[in-house]
Amino acid sequence: MEPAASAAASAAASAPRRYLLTVEYIGSAFSGWQKQPLGNNPLPSVQGVLEDAIGKLVGSVPASKQKRQRGGRPQPGATQGAAAHGDDMDTNRKSQASQALKTSEGHQGEKLAPQALTTESADTQQPALPLPQIAGSSRTDAGVHALGNTCHVDIHRVSRRNPEKQMPPFLPRELSRAINHFLQLSGAEASVVAAREVPLSFHARFQATERTYLYRIHASPSTSPSIFDRNRVWHVPTSLDINAMRAAAAALCGFHDFSSFRASGCQARSPLRTLSELSIFEVPSWISCLPPSSHPSSTTWQGHEETVGGSEAREGEEEEENGSGERKQRGGEAGSGVVGRETETAAAASEGEASEGKRGREEEGMGAEGEDEGSSGKRRREEEGGEEEEMAETGEARTEEREGREGREGREGGQMLVVRARAPSFLYHQVRLLVGLLKAVGAGALQPDKVKSILEARDIRGVPPMAPACGLYLARVAYGPRGPKRPRSDTVS
Repeated sequence: MEPAASAAASAAASAPRRYLLTVEYIGSAFSGWQKQPLGNNPLPSVQGVLEDAIGKLVGSVPASKQKRQRGGRPQPGATQGAAAHGDDMDTNRKSQASQALKTSEGHQGEKLAPQALTTESADTQQPALPLPQIAGSSRTDAGVHALGNTCHVDIHRVSRRNPEKQMPPFLPRELSRAINHFLQLSGAEASVVAAREVPLSFHARFQATERTYLYRIHASPSTSPSIFDRNRVWHVPTSLDINAMRAAAAALCGFHDFSSFRASGCQARSPLRTLSELSIFEVPSWISCLPPSSHPSSTTWQGHEETVGGSEAREGEEEEENGSGERKQRGGEAGSGVVGRETETAAAASEGEASEGKRGREEEGMGAEGEDEGSSGKRRREEEGGEEEEMAETGEARTEEREGREGREGREGGQMLVVRARAPSFLYHQVRLLVGLLKAVGAGALQPDKVKSILEARDIRGVPPMAPACGLYLARVAYGPRGPKRPRSDTVS
């Protein structure tokens, strides 16, 4: 049993592992998802940069990058070996590249360069590791962005120094971090945001149950989008009626024949599709996070006012203290001058003490009543003054809010709309054609009640121009249990 168990464990360790990768990328930096024949496009493809990064990770890198060890020195013995067996090595090199080229053919009709298929120096005569082949769930066009496109890849991890030695498989988190490392080194505008291991029978495209696309529209008759939204949004130079667009979208949802929204070159067998959702949202721009006016932020400005008020209060207290000191000093001088007169009149004062005391108590009572009346009047004036200050502050706040709102509207310069489309699958250019139709309805060029007739006509020539690729984002690809299949029928709703 032990030899059998050991053999089973060895076979499991040597088997490749399949991983599902979730990828985001900026579409304007690529020629599209699918790898193109060499020399046809100056921009790279998303599939190509991912395969190159994974190839560098597992050791499938061009031979020209492996001819020197660390430090740039030639491998020992390489020159002597090449001199002694030059003819044999040329023959082996050509045979090896030819065999690798044959095995790489058949992937979407594309041929890879022979020099990209050898992982070790030709002088060392080590066998080449095959480039990893990636299968994507959705082949986005040039200029289309992705927040969550998916693909699967098989990785057979072996030692880079000794390909015969098996290595433990990558953990998903380690794999995504390692791929991103090589993507950053290459300067590719792409990143792996998630990875997980899946069975070898899993397929990223055929087992996807739902795809979600987002389309961003900046509608403004007066201003252009922010420079930070360049090639990220469709600028429409007019205001759009979002209610009319929603009415048109309601007529497009459901199971229909979408031949009117199917571009030429579509390879789908049938135009029948189920559009699960077609929604339009008006979202705030990130510029709306600015403060409501051109002043500094509210916290800083209030703190500044508190600082100014506190300094003024302290200055008033100091003046009051100085004034009271001066009054005390003047009072002392006056007191020293009248001591003698008080002594001389002491006897007279004692004689009229009773009558003066009575009269003083009466005056004291009258003074107290006057003080009460004065204090109440002072409080009334303070309350009235506080109400006036509060009203003034409220008016200033409303004015600042109005000015801030006008400033933000002037800066944003229009509407920011997002169209969300969900379906198990889409036809070629279907989402962009749908968005082009909704834009025409929102701009008033097409009435919402005409949408149904365009759909039933099953002719793309009656559809308004489709939206550009720059505003389209593949947001999510979902996997899960599939619902019941719809019967094939020529009758659709």
